[in-house]
Amino acid sequence: MKNRLSKSRLELLSAALTNPRTVKRYQSLISTGTTAAGCRVWTGAISGKGQGRFWVGTLPDGRDLVMIAHRFGYAHLHGIKHLDDANVLRHICDEPSCQNPDHWIPGTIHENTLEWSERRHTIGSPLRDKRGARGRAIALREAALQGEDLDLAAAAGSPLGDQLQDPLFG
Repeated sequence: MKNRLSKSRLELLSAALTNPRTVKRYQSLISTGTTAAGCRVWTGAISGKGQGRFWVGTLPDGRDLVMIAHRFGYAHLHGIKHLDDANVLRHICDEPSCQNPDHWIPGTIHENTLEWSERRHTIGSPLRDKRGARGRAIALREAALQGEDLDLAAAAGSPLGDQLQDPLFG
């Protein structure tokens, strides 16, 4: 284990992961509906990069431990060791607020950047959303909270060219 987390953060995260109330609170912030791609949208706080933010607890020094929501979910499913070993968790769906564990793969910053570079020009990709990652995540969150169609909310941010072009191999 690389121990990227400080001892106090590690202890607080370990306690949170075994606390049924904390896990239930995490799960309650995930939409019950999915997009056509199978994404489950985060309905809590959103970061500037469009990722879910999850309050884990308060550290002994009085600071709050807030982490990327899908990293908490990954640690809950696979354990802290696997989370600590994962430099980044890549989303195969390119939806930064997605909480579907089947869409997360551990990797490196280099792999994540390379995938972004390869897919950012793909017609219909979330990476092309004209609202940006945060704007898209907020729109999806609001649609999920209102019980609206998540795919329509996602499509609303597509560039006009994407909306007018049929997929080549639909």
